[in-house]
Amino acid sequence: MPILVFDLVLIYLCLCHVAQSANQHCIDKAIRNISVNIYEYNPYKVLTYIRDAKGYARNLHCRWVLRASDYTNPRQMLLTVANVDFDESSGGGNGTLGLCNTATGSADVFSFAFSGQLTSGQVSSQRWCSNSDAERAPKQMLANLWDSSNKLSVEFQSDNRQKRHNAKGVQLNVQILSRDYCYVDMLYHENYCYFITKGLLTFDEAARAASYMLGSVTAFPDADAALRFVDANIKRGELLPMIVPLDLTSNKLWTGAYKDAGDAAGDSIRYLDPLSDCNEMRFKLPLVNASSTESSNCGVAFQLVSGRPVFTCEPTNQRLPALIKFAQIPLVKRPAAAAAENLFVTCFTAWVAKHQPAACSTGCIVGIVAGALALAVALCCLVACCRRKCSWKRYSLTAATCREESVGSGVEEKSPALPADAAVGSDLSDAQVQMMPGKSEKPRETEDPKL
Repeated sequence: MPILVFDLVLIYLCLCHVAQSANQHCIDKAIRNISVNIYEYNPYKVLTYIRDAKGYARNLHCRWVLRASDYTNPRQMLLTVANVDFDESSGGGNGTLGLCNTATGSADVFSFAFSGQLTSGQVSSQRWCSNSDAERAPKQMLANLWDSSNKLSVEFQSDNRQKRHNAKGVQLNVQILSRDYCYVDMLYHENYCYFITKGLLTFDEAARAASYMLGSVTAFPDADAALRFVDANIKRGELLPMIVPLDLTSNKLWTGAYKDAGDAAGDSIRYLDPLSDCNEMRFKLPLVNASSTESSNCGVAFQLVSGRPVFTCEPTNQRLPALIKFAQIPLVKRPAAAAAENLFVTCFTAWVAKHQPAACSTGCIVGIVAGALALAVALCCLVACCRRKCSWKRYSLTAATCREESVGSGVEEKSPALPADAAVGSDLSDAQVQMMPGKSEKPRETEDPKL
């Protein structure tokens, strides 16, 4: 027994030494075109700094090409952005930070890209020039390595003027996942790898994070499925390295299930199922707050309380860790077959289309503009026509009234001057004025012959 313990400790120390020796630093001199083979149990770190010291040199240009050590079977590569800390202070700052102006050498740029045939929807590249770029970027990404053409290229370039004293730089961790095991902080269960996101996310952000992992936010179809999942997590802790991979008790975790506004109070919930082309499925879960009436969308959260799975409905803008799963890559090199089985389909696009207002397309915009112009023209025509009719009536009545008064008094009076647009009214003859409706002239009184 003591010998076995000693052997295990020795193996552990050897693995730690190998893992440390795999780190590559881009600190004070350029490293170009370094090719690295990543082994299954040896995570690889791409660093622009060493230990805890801040600062990196100017005019660095480092490149790495990372690939799996063995492509006998398809593999999966996990990328984790552990640190992004660019120097954005005025002392060492560059005025074009965030513009990726590499031509003038006035920006710190970190980028990576996959090469080879990638799975549909897979993130192919990222490029960061500032801390804000990295904040908007995914923190974890998954790449399916079907054959040796699938590899990861990483590049870091620093500004060519002065050393960065106030920032660490970038750290990217790269790991080849183990079959039927995944990774030390992941749970392999029923052909899927499960993990909990490091940061706090809204419900929408959780769906987006799952899409970067070629997976989905986990949803349990019933309480029994949740109990099997919890039991598998506990049993993994009984195996080396004796660590329970998922912490299911500290926080509520987003699942992929939800309720729409207007849904009746109760435990009936919805879920977009990747295996059925993201069609909406309905099932029931024992929600703790199922009796409350929801006036807006809510997402279903999961937490282990006293060994029992508890489900609650939380506002979708609340920030929680998310429980995400993705399928293990098949042993056979058949990407088309995997696509046909919807193994790596994500439902983020379907979720956005269902729950967010659709953006107006170019045709839609053209239609709106054309309709607005047509309405404007119609209104102009209507106003112009109305003005002409009103002017004719007003000025014609004025002329008739003046004529009537002059005849009755025996004094010839001129009509008042009319505007130019009423000139047609001033040309009317006496007969025409008398014939106008409602303005016929009174008959003249005759003298009594007896007087």
